[in-house]
Amino acid sequence: MVHVPRDKVLEDPFADLDPDVRDWVYRSERRLIKYLDRLTRRQES
Repeated sequence: MVHVPRDKVLEDPFADLDPDVRDWVYRSERRLIKYLDRLTRRQES
C-alpha cells in the first residue's frame, strides 16, 4: 500500500479499454499485473 493525498486524482489506466477487455483483466490478478507491466514499459519507451 502507498499513501495518496486526498486531493490527488489518480489516472485510470483502464479507462481506454473496451468494457469486455477491462472485465477480462479484472478477473485475474496475474493478467492485471501483466497488463500493468506492459503499460508501464510502453510509457517508458
